[in-house]
Amino acid sequence: MIQPKILPPSPRSFAAAATSPTNLRPKRSSSPSCLPKQDEAADSTGDQTSGGSSPRISPKTSPNLTRWSRARALRSGRGLSLRNKTLSSTVDEISPSISSDSSDCEEDTATTPRADGKPIYMVSDGTGWTAEHSVNTALGQFEQFLVDRGCPINTQLFSGISMIGGQIRNPCFAPGLHKNSGSAKVFQSKFQTVNFSEFGVLLQSCIDSRSLKQGRELHVKIREAGLERNPVLLPKLLKFYCVCGRADDAREVFDSIPKRNLDTFSWTAMIIGYVRNETPRQAIKLFCEMLEHGLELDSYTFSASLKASTDLSLRLLSSNLHSLIMKCGFGSSLSVGNALIHAYGSFGDACSAHKVFGRMSDRDVVSWSSMIRASSSAKQFTESATLFSRMQFEEFIRPNEITLVSLLPACSFFSSLRKGQSIHAYAIRNGFDSNLIVCSALVTMYSRCGNPDEAFKVFSSMEKPNVFVWTSMIEGFSINGRFELALELFKEMQGQGLKLNPFTLIVVLSACSHGGLVDMGLEIFESMKERFGFEPCAEHYACIVDMLGRGGRLNEAEILIERMEVPPTGSVLGSLLGACQVHCNVKLGEKLAMKLFQLEPYNETNYVILSNIYASAGRWDDVGRVRRMMAVKGLSKRSGCSWIEIKNKVYVFGAHDQSNSESESIYRKLEELNYMIIKAGYVPSTKCVLLDVEEEDKKRLLRSHSERLAIAFGLLKAPPNVPIRISKNLRICGDCHDAIKLISKVVARQFVIRDTRRFHHFSQGTCSCGNHHIMVPATIALLAFSLLLISHGLALVLLNLVEDADRLLEIIKQAAKEGALVLYTLADPSMAESAKQACKLWGVPSTDILRPTIEAIAAHIGVAPSGIPRGAPGRNPLTEDYFKRIEAIEFTIKQDDGALPQNLNRAHIVLVGVSRTGKTPLSIYLAQKGYKVANVPIVMGVDCPKSLFDINQEKIFGLTINPAVLQTIRKARAKTLGLKGDMMSNYSHMEHVREELEFAKRIFAQNPVWPVIEITGKAIEETAAVIVRIYHDRKKKCFLPRISTRY
Repeated sequence: MIQPKILPPSPRSFAAAATSPTNLRPKRSSSPSCLPKQDEAADSTGDQTSGGSSPRISPKTSPNLTRWSRARALRSGRGLSLRNKTLSSTVDEISPSISSDSSDCEEDTATTPRADGKPIYMVSDGTGWTAEHSVNTALGQFEQFLVDRGCPINTQLFSGISMIGGQIRNPCFAPGLHKNSGSAKVFQSKFQTVNFSEFGVLLQSCIDSRSLKQGRELHVKIREAGLERNPVLLPKLLKFYCVCGRADDAREVFDSIPKRNLDTFSWTAMIIGYVRNETPRQAIKLFCEMLEHGLELDSYTFSASLKASTDLSLRLLSSNLHSLIMKCGFGSSLSVGNALIHAYGSFGDACSAHKVFGRMSDRDVVSWSSMIRASSSAKQFTESATLFSRMQFEEFIRPNEITLVSLLPACSFFSSLRKGQSIHAYAIRNGFDSNLIVCSALVTMYSRCGNPDEAFKVFSSMEKPNVFVWTSMIEGFSINGRFELALELFKEMQGQGLKLNPFTLIVVLSACSHGGLVDMGLEIFESMKERFGFEPCAEHYACIVDMLGRGGRLNEAEILIERMEVPPTGSVLGSLLGACQVHCNVKLGEKLAMKLFQLEPYNETNYVILSNIYASAGRWDDVGRVRRMMAVKGLSKRSGCSWIEIKNKVYVFGAHDQSNSESESIYRKLEELNYMIIKAGYVPSTKCVLLDVEEEDKKRLLRSHSERLAIAFGLLKAPPNVPIRISKNLRICGDCHDAIKLISKVVARQFVIRDTRRFHHFSQGTCSCGNHHIMVPATIALLAFSLLLISHGLALVLLNLVEDADRLLEIIKQAAKEGALVLYTLADPSMAESAKQACKLWGVPSTDILRPTIEAIAAHIGVAPSGIPRGAPGRNPLTEDYFKRIEAIEFTIKQDDGALPQNLNRAHIVLVGVSRTGKTPLSIYLAQKGYKVANVPIVMGVDCPKSLFDINQEKIFGLTINPAVLQTIRKARAKTLGLKGDMMSNYSHMEHVREELEFAKRIFAQNPVWPVIEITGKAIEETAAVIVRIYHDRKKKCFLPRISTRY
């Protein structure tokens, strides 16, 4: 048997690609220990064929060996001899050479080379570089293995091109060219020696890493090498500039490609580049050019073109593309099907999207997510939930973050808090709760389900929320009536140094409008350009017009529209038209309506508002004329409806609806509620019924509005002590608003109602909106003449903050022209006298409403009036202490019953005790004295919030009470809440009361710094006096109370 000849090492014909660490390599010798002995080599390689070819084991030589056994057989030799192999065969043979068992790794590395460090000997017949390049390129395929084994790679033994490509593709080895200095150096050093194929490898590396700087440098070198028109490199350059967001550079490369070389790939790459760079119009133009040139289209061409048509909202073009797709035979393509679903979903055509989805033979997570989004956009929540379930349990496809973001808007629309919470739980279980877009969608969902506290928890959990998430949270506070928190968050957002966008300011101005913060809103609007660098757009003007309209300042709003720097849109004029309806300004309403009919001839809302204005003024002939105009145009008034979710089922109610199977019980409950609120002082506001019917009929119609039917159904079906959540597709009327406030009080229940403008949180006879949505003029005396004013078509014009004589005279002159009556409330005696004299001069009838009242009070108490308007800017006579008390009261109300525990450190005093120990009334009393107070309930079996123990312990006070007294208080409270059976027993049973007090006592014992105050038999004033004394003594560090001390 002929033994293989061992060639001596030489620089050209011999290279050792040892991959083991340097300190583990065996020392060099004349007879390297890593080489197999001749007899071992012979035994391990088997019989040789004639002709002296190098021995090797091939899969063909052992057809019965499995892949694993063949690899083991190849590993039994200590090296491999290669003679001018092709790259593919080289890779095939190197693969088993560097594989190893765990048992190989346990060998003694001092005497035996590690299995993952076995050397590879390259034997060349003199062609040298070619063979070395093949081996080095092949080794580059195994970098991940080498990295996993902790083996450094000797870059001297790899060709620079192969090494760079591998490093950029392998994030474990190197982050990429733009971050890896070693790769960059090799990258630069190879510029002078590479050929066009190696330029292709380098370009692909730049594409993978999106390294714009390195790619540009490479492009320059390609030009210098005279390869700028190479048909292989040009398409790669085109793709490089597209993925790096350089559409102009990509177009320059595209135009430089000879027409004969322009193939489908080049055209499609350029179209995709335009779509990615948000220039869809250019993409569609290029697609049309492809059709004109008769070029072949592929699935990627159609997918990109569909995306462009969707971005341009071109429904007809998308339908035509769909027809062309079916004719060209790409209807079964996965990417095309996904693009079609996305397109139809974006146009609100869930039916067509579902047809495409149903015909797809193969679906991926993008397909399901797009279909869920399409169903959610079409308000098909049940279908969205079904799809979400099917994709997991029928197709076994794991939803991703896009799936969740697609599903959450449906929860928002239906105010389905429970389903939203289940999706949130899924996100937490599957690790999506830290994803930015998922968290942003959760913030929006919780806000629009009427739960801003949960939205804020998600917001607070985010490490670095972006400007869109901040804006969503501000909007969440605003639509839920937390206007102060919305503006406080806006200030904090500015302090974070985030760059605002125009939409953020729209949200902030809307908060000012709904919160009645006119002066602050005007200040932000007027400083937009200087402070934020934005020119006001139509949406900003619409917010300001709405704000002024709510405040009754219609003239100012009209002047603002006339002076707008941009053409007024329908939203701007519509905001003022809505204010005209509330303030019954027929003349201005007609003027605005005529403009809107020209601007938006098919917007039924404008016709309905004008009809309502005429109805409020008793002009029923004009009401009929407007309705005939709507009929001619094919328009109709949208029917109002409300919906409520009970046990995962949505129930919809229309006004005076009797379609529900339990209508008899619902209307019986309505009568019961109506009786209860009338006893509580409810008076129906029949002016909200804009129909020419009798007064009794109006009262009957008010009782069966859709939101009241939903409330009655909710009280019958919803679990006790759970807030009832209702949504309405129109704005809640003023009478229902007043009625629901009283219902919340008489049944001791919380209602959360969402209309088209905001959320209304009704509780204990109050609403979170503060009645700003109603915009009722604050002149009570005029209510006695409301019917007379309506029948005569008279308008009431409110002019606030008239502070100088010049403006006063202008107002009186205008009143003289219009034959108006002037009623003035001017505290400044000189201003009141000026008004009296001017009215007398111009012959204007007038009445000083305020002066007789001021004089009567002054005569009664013997004190001269100050003569200063109470609300005048810069002239407010109230002291700084007054505003501190107001601030303290606001803080205390927000911190009641353990709310917002993260703000405990801002409190002056913190009260701790079990339920019904007088924490809330004591907190309010102390707040009126100027102390910011928070109270935290002690609930048996529930840990106190961690923040309670992180604050200064000397400002915490414990409250305790006699068990018998507490039981009496709780029994009375239980009757008010309607608690019965076990619930009442758990709340007011003596044994349970004693257990709670003992539990509280143990907590107090663990915190001896807290003074414990016995409130039994004490008035609030007495308890407050004890707390204030201790508080001030502690500030002076006079003493430290002991736990045994009772106050």
